Amino acid sequence: MIEDADYAEALDFLTLHYNKEAAEALVRRLREAPVVQFKAVNIRRAAKITEWGMRAVNDFGPVLLVRNSNALVVAAGYDKVANAFPSDRLDCKIV
Repeated sequence: MIEDADYAEALDFLTLHYNKEAAEALVRRLREAPVVQFKAVNIRRAAKITEWGMRAVNDFGPVLLVRNSNALVVAAGYDKVANAFPSDRLDCKIV
């Protein structure tokens, strides 16, 4: 389950990439997005994450992802992605 704090974290991070209005619009879309699954290795590749912690990850809810022309943006749940085993399928919301 996603907590309001996760969306607040996403908004805070997204304002580093987008202006405030655009970041707020993305968070609204993330709130409405369905939960889907992707392999951790594919999220890492798309987001250009080079850290590979590979340890058991507690499932606290979906990772929040935003598509960008340069790389996938992990708006919330970066540690979950960085520490998951490559073959783990992670719950995500993506816009």
